[in-house]
Amino acid sequence: MNRWWDDKRFGDIDSPTYVYNQAIIREQAFLVRKEMNDITLLYALKANSHPIILDQMKNEELIDGVDVASLGELRKALRAGFPPGSISVTGPSKPLRFLKECLSVQVGTICVESIVEMERICTLGGMQSGNLLLRVNPKEEVRAFQLKISGRSTPFGVDEEDLGEALDYLKSRRHVLPFKGIHVHAGSQCFSARGFSLHTQAVLDLANDVKNYGLPVSIINLGGGMGYGNWLPHRKADIVAFGNQLRYIRGQHGFEGEVRIEPGRFLVAPSGVYATPICTIKESRGTTFVILEGGVNHLFALSHIGYQTKQIWVEKQSFGEGESKKVQLVGPLCTPVDSFGGLVELKNPRVGDVLLFPCNGSYGLSMSPTGFLSHPLPQERFVDYE
Repeated sequence: MNRWWDDKRFGDIDSPTYVYNQAIIREQAFLVRKEMNDITLLYALKANSHPIILDQMKNEELIDGVDVASLGELRKALRAGFPPGSISVTGPSKPLRFLKECLSVQVGTICVESIVEMERICTLGGMQSGNLLLRVNPKEEVRAFQLKISGRSTPFGVDEEDLGEALDYLKSRRHVLPFKGIHVHAGSQCFSARGFSLHTQAVLDLANDVKNYGLPVSIINLGGGMGYGNWLPHRKADIVAFGNQLRYIRGQHGFEGEVRIEPGRFLVAPSGVYATPICTIKESRGTTFVILEGGVNHLFALSHIGYQTKQIWVEKQSFGEGESKKVQLVGPLCTPVDSFGGLVELKNPRVGDVLLFPCNGSYGLSMSPTGFLSHPLPQERFVDYE
């Protein structure tokens, strides 16, 4: 593990701050490129859409394109200079104004999630260029994904058992709906190469079903979900093993079309550290509360119920002397929701100490309710060193 935040180039912290290391983004992208070299690599903007990160990925050609899930993300990608043809549009809510702009700029791919979305595209005159993928919700879930959004009742995609109706609609409107394949995103935080292979197998099986129904499949999108933890003990997906499994399963199926993946977290999570000073420490009925200057208003993800049973990865910037004690980390908001996981162990915490939360370059500030109570936004600082 590259502990780049231990370097003096990380800098001093005197207020809530995100520090991002562009060298780590580069390293992660190179790793995925090397070990999964026969895929099309899209970056999911939802993980972190900071303009400097998008500029780096575009200018250094770290990725093949981007996955966007809103009108705002589409416009961010275009401002960063990504060609419209390299943009893939996903997400369960695509109102007419969003689809209209997608068609106007001629995005490369639209992943539709319902017949309603297909009808809206037809109402707007259809797709004159690019690819249309159908997002499918399989019957079976893959348990290896910690946050599962397929294989169950979900707002995402067309249920596998209803696939025939959607395929019939596509068949009847081929002239305006240029169907090319399917998109299946199983979930997030998968650390198992075996689990990833089961997901890939299921997607290729679905592609065969669609082909047998009379619609050729030249593209499959496996979604993202490659795991990268921000808790201890630290875990991350073994991309070498993931790549080996992908090549094996693809070869077994004989699929010669394009395979896409759209990771977000795996590319940027290790590049970011959230840092915040301790504001106040107080005791209440046997519990020590360490009240931080920034909380879920800056890093909402750590309030997720899943972190109640995990050891949040937190470190003091300077350790000093003293005994360790178990404390509850909370933020500055007037709500009990503003709490980071369960009890954590800190060595002699003091007011003014700076706490570091590594591996939070994804789903950090952009996912957080920054407007609540109108606290100042954290700084965002960029460094570039290995």
